Amino acid sequence: MRALLASQQPTLDANTGKWPLAFAVDQSVWARGDAESSPGRGYYYHPSRHSAGQPIVAGWAYQLVAQLGFVRDSWVAPVDARRVLPEEDANDAAAEQISALVSRLGRWESGGGDAPLFVFDAGYDPVRLQRNLEGCHAQILVRLECSRTFYADQQTPEQRPVGRPFVHGEKFDLKDPKTWHEPSVEHNSESAGYGKVRARAWSGLHPKTRRAKERYGCESAAVVRGTVVLVEVERLPRGERRRRPKRLWLWWHGEGEPDLDLLWRSYVRRFDLEHAIRHWKQALGWTTPRVRHAEQADRWTWLILAAYMQLRLARSIVADRRLPWERPLAIQSLTPMRVLRSFATLLPLVGTPASEPKPRGRSPGRPKGRLSGRAKWQPSLPRERAEERRQGQLEERRRLKEEERIRARKAAWESFMRRERRELKLRKDGQLAGLLGEALVGESTAVLRRLAREDQRQAKEGLVALTSNGKTYYKLVEELEEGDMAARIAADRLRETWLKERRDRWRDYGGASQGEGRL
Repeated sequence: MRALLASQQPTLDANTGKWPLAFAVDQSVWARGDAESSPGRGYYYHPSRHSAGQPIVAGWAYQLVAQLGFVRDSWVAPVDARRVLPEEDANDAAAEQISALVSRLGRWESGGGDAPLFVFDAGYDPVRLQRNLEGCHAQILVRLECSRTFYADQQTPEQRPVGRPFVHGEKFDLKDPKTWHEPSVEHNSESAGYGKVRARAWSGLHPKTRRAKERYGCESAAVVRGTVVLVEVERLPRGERRRRPKRLWLWWHGEGEPDLDLLWRSYVRRFDLEHAIRHWKQALGWTTPRVRHAEQADRWTWLILAAYMQLRLARSIVADRRLPWERPLAIQSLTPMRVLRSFATLLPLVGTPASEPKPRGRSPGRPKGRLSGRAKWQPSLPRERAEERRQGQLEERRRLKEEERIRARKAAWESFMRRERRELKLRKDGQLAGLLGEALVGESTAVLRRLAREDQRQAKEGLVALTSNGKTYYKLVEELEEGDMAARIAADRLRETWLKERRDRWRDYGGASQGEGRL
């Protein structure tokens, strides 16, 4: 079916002479909110239907690609449709569709001719699309939010004493005209519906990319360069002139310089696909069947696209059967709804490739008293993905906490070893002799001196005391391990306690407070 639709692409247009190589990509949801037994459902944005107060709905999301024309009508030429799974990303699915479509069309596969242009709304990520379409002979045009900021390349890398060189150059803020430098390309034209149109383009700009590994699959921040396009119009078409026109910001990527006239016209005609989707749902009954399985929905979607293609092909051979309040239209200006109204008159002339039904007797059907059974309840994939994300976030928090504990333990160990080496140096310089001072009543001066000399000798050998389970032993300071911290601290506390008690006794006897500043 995809190959058939690609072979039936329009080449001539009654007004412009040809259809441009411009394709619109958009996503639409087949709502199945109450179908808990239908597999493959996901939660998607919906403009009118809400769930629990949020503008979301459970169902199947379909990504559609259609060729656009420059005539102001609602006709498009659909070329592809794909159901986007809940675990898939719409940008990745769009890139796969575009690559496959370019290969099917054939004439662009070898790189010859103009590259086709694919137009996206603001819901798509231009950086991800551009990275996924590297090496594909295609152009992309994505709408940008007016609050974004871009940067030029660093012209002369500044020599910095530390750190990496600067990557981002001059700032280009879409909200601040003072940051806009001279455009690389400018185009001015006149339009019947929009009046004076001014389009400007700035090439060589790139946005800042965050969460590069999660979004784009790269270890470091990706620098993706493209062209920012600004479109300004004098007025809006008839029927919308009560609103003031706003600035339209677009992101373009392709080979060579951008054709600004093609770009702004293509994006304006992108809304024809939205009108076509509404026609498929309201008039052709795309989302009317309440099928259970997603594969059934896929087949019905392709049937709807085939029926719409028949309407487009029959546009020039049907008679206009307008309602009394409708204005007469030329054959080439008939809308899809008016062609559908007259299409029934072609069925007797066209016929059908199917053969006449032949009776085969009465079907036995389901045996009497046997039920089909209850449908299997399907788990909610979005809830499972949300639970997986929650578990992943918990694992990440636990990992970060563990890393913080390891860093804190390492810092405490390094601080402990610095203190031990500092104490060892003080002991080598005879610290204990100064702390002991003169002998108290009942103490031997020779014993105190021998104690000080022994402590100084142990310090010179690098020995420190450790106490565990009431026993004291010695170990080289460089052979200490993290497990020895508690025993070493216990021995140090015993030493400090003994010195403090001896100092208190010294004060009771009226002695001088030598070594009072260091216990």
